[in-house]
Amino acid sequence: MYTTATYTAINAPVAAPKATGFFTLISQMIALHKQRKALADMDDAQLHDLGLSFAEAQAEAARPAWDVPATWTH
Repeated sequence: MYTTATYTAINAPVAAPKATGFFTLISQMIALHKQRKALADMDDAQLHDLGLSFAEAQAEAARPAWDVPATWTH
């Protein structure tokens, strides 16, 4: 079974499932932290492929795990 990755710009809203409970929310926050860590570790060529500047990537990576996208809380 193969899966594909989807990349979106930082300022584009990302549809994510709403948390149905405490442990779901915690697991989503952990996943978000890992994604932001990976973003911080990308080189300039990878960031260019995503259409992001180094400053944009660092700003997103610096956000705390509890600072989730607005679409998660609506």
